[in-house]
Formats: sequence, C-alpha cells, structure tokens
Amino acid sequence: MQAQQAWAEQVDLFAVAGVVHCLLHGEYMDLTPTPQAGASESYMPKLPLKRYWQVEMWTGLFDALINACARGAPPDLGQLRAGLEGFLYEGKGAAKRAGMRMALIKQA
Repeated sequence: MQAQQAWAEQVDLFAVAGVVHCLLHGEYMDLTPTPQAGASESYMPKLPLKRYWQVEMWTGLFDALINACARGAPPDLGQLRAGLEGFLYEGKGAAKRAGMRMALIKQA
C-alpha cells in the first residue's frame, strides 16, 4: 500500500498491524522503509520495540502483516496466531500475562 500498488486483503492485514501497534505503543503506527539486500523495499513501524518485549516475535508479526504484498502471498495467519497464543499461555512470565488473557476473553 505504501508503494501505491494494487492491494486486496493487505488492507486488513495492515489494519491488524495498526491495532497491535496501538496496543503496544499507545500511538498510531507510522512506517519507515527498511532496505533489504536483494529484495524489494519493506516497511516496519517507526517506533522501536522495547528490549524486554519479545522483539523477535513482534518484529516477525509486523513484518508478515505489513509486507505481505512484497512477498506475493498472504502470511499464514494460523502460524501467527499460534505464536501469539504461545506467548500468552506458555513460557517465562505467563503468570504475569494472566490479566491480559482475561481481558481478551472478556472482549470475545
């Protein structure tokens, strides 16, 4: 969308990335181009992730959702969901995230 190319489902993926960004940062998402060797230009959120956040997970999520058009195929949403559920329900600090899980369950 940033490159003024045609899009279909990418607008929905971009909206999900925008919502996640607002939940993490409390601000709307601005994008910045990130050069990649031998690949088309990709975009990532301008605001950096905090070092104690799951940086690899969030970077992968934003990359998959924002740059879906550059890859030519939509991301595997089931895999992205499984990664987020694994973060919420398992691993170090899962007990601290119980409040977040309950808030998400109440919204459903």
